[in-house]
Amino acid sequence: MSATYSPNFLFEPPLPPSPGGELPFSPDDLASRILQLLPHAWFNDQAKAPGGNLWAIASGFSVSDAELYNRIQSLRRNLRLNSAETLDDLSLIAKDFFGASLPPLEGETPNAYRTRLGLRLFRPAGTKSALQEALNRQVGHAPLIVEPWHPGDCGAWDGPLGWDGSGLWGDLDCPWQGFVLTRRPSSKIDITGHLIGAWNGLAGWDQPTLGFQDGLQAQITPDSVVYDAINAVKPEGITVWVQFT
Repeated sequence: MSATYSPNFLFEPPLPPSPGGELPFSPDDLASRILQLLPHAWFNDQAKAPGGNLWAIASGFSVSDAELYNRIQSLRRNLRLNSAETLDDLSLIAKDFFGASLPPLEGETPNAYRTRLGLRLFRPAGTKSALQEALNRQVGHAPLIVEPWHPGDCGAWDGPLGWDGSGLWGDLDCPWQGFVLTRRPSSKIDITGHLIGAWNGLAGWDQPTLGFQDGLQAQITPDSVVYDAINAVKPEGITVWVQFT
C-alpha cells in the first residue's frame, strides 16, 4: 500500500474529477479508490479496468458504500436548520429546541417555517427594539409600538410631544402594557383550480365552470404567527395589545 494514502482515503473530500469523469463518491469513484488501495503488483491493469474481474468485485462493494455515504450526507444536511429540506426534518429540529410549542402551520412552506424557527432561536429579547426587529422580520414592515406610561412615546409637559404637537396620549394607569400597530403576515395564495367568486361576481350560483373554493384558506398565514413572535420576545408580565392595519 502506498504511504501517500491516509486511513480515511475512501471517504475523504474528493479531489478534482478524474480523467474518467467519475462523480465524487459515486460507485465508480469509490471503486477506483478501493483499487488504488490494493498492492499494484498483485493485479494487472486489465483486471482493474472497467469490465475486468477485479473491477467487478470492487464495484459490488462500492455500490452499497456510495448509497450509504449519500444517505449519511443527506442526514447531516437535514439535521441543520439552514439545510433541512422538508417540513418533517424541520419539525424534528423544532421539537429539539421548543418541544411541541412551535409546529409547522397548515400549508406552510419549508422556507417559511425555517424563518420562524430562526426568528425564535436567534433573536434578542426583552426590549422594545427586540420586538420591533421580530415583527419587522416576520411581516416585512416596522410596527408602531407605544407604551402609554413612557414619556418618550407619549410626551410630557415642555417635552418634544405635547399640546399642539403630533403625538399620543399617555396613561400612567396602564403600567407594564404596550400597544402594537402592525400589518398582518403576508400570504402566498396559489390559484391552480377554478377562480373564487362572490355574489354577483365572476363566479357564483349557476356558473357551470366556476365556483367557490375553501381550499385556499390553508394558504392564508394566520394572525397567530404575529402573536407567537410577540410572545417569544416580550418580557414576562407585560401585556401587549395588538391592532392590525
